[in-house]
Amino acid sequence: MFLDEKVKKCADLQPGFNQTAEALPKTDFVDYLLEKFGDKATASAVLDAFEKMGIPAPESRDEFMDGAAGVLVFLNRYGLVIRIEHEYLGRINDSPWVLKPIASIDADEAIFEICPGCLPETDKEKNEFLIKQFKEQNIFFWDKGIRNIGRVPFKTSMFLHGIPVVFDRPSVIRSTDGVDSVRSLLGIPKSREFLEAEMAQEKLYGPLRDAFDAAWPDKLKLLDPSKMKRFWNLCECYKKEGKLAAGWNNSQPYTDGKADMASMTARFYETRLESPEQTITPSAAVVPQSSYQPV
Repeated sequence: MFLDEKVKKCADLQPGFNQTAEALPKTDFVDYLLEKFGDKATASAVLDAFEKMGIPAPESRDEFMDGAAGVLVFLNRYGLVIRIEHEYLGRINDSPWVLKPIASIDADEAIFEICPGCLPETDKEKNEFLIKQFKEQNIFFWDKGIRNIGRVPFKTSMFLHGIPVVFDRPSVIRSTDGVDSVRSLLGIPKSREFLEAEMAQEKLYGPLRDAFDAAWPDKLKLLDPSKMKRFWNLCECYKKEGKLAAGWNNSQPYTDGKADMASMTARFYETRLESPEQTITPSAAVVPQSSYQPV
């Protein structure tokens, strides 16, 4: 199978990828990386990450979506989003109201994140709810709006339709406001909503993080091909069970056409994954059994 051969080949690569500027492929994707990050080493590191994970990097302009902070690749088959963005942008990973990545990989001047796909949020009141929650955490939702909000498909006693989260990770930053900083230092106890939302992301996505870390425990060293295959198997099973969602295919009027663009690029990128040689056959044996069910 393509994935087995690809991962085994990449497991033999030495750290740093050793790609010269002349060896970089001549593709729209590479050209965009060079333009966005202005650094050939970053483009090489990004291609290295795709290689080591055993999936093809996008090539044509139709297969990826540009963003203010970098580039996005949408994977319909797995219900995942790959975010390749400037490393210097602050990342908030200690709030359950921000969608946390399954994996984060340093790619020179970029950070390469594998993020779970979620359902689109349709309740506009959730925007104000999240702003309030962020204030308690000294977080500024600077690009606020329901267009950047989704729902983690996990039901709790307080969130019967899923947990509201910001999926556009660069749209939230640490606040520098003095009042908020004082509130943060006071160590305000976590609310029931916070604890339930925190539990939901861990229960739902924790097994995926564990599977990826088991396959590639040290991002500077060689990975385990069989365990990386297990990770992709697990993602595909999660997608089929509704635990991961390609929410970009559910276009809403308030997304300003971004969901339509994401959906289009996902379809084009899927053509690189849909041949029989690249198909991973899921196995029920690799799926952890849990009493927790998604909505």
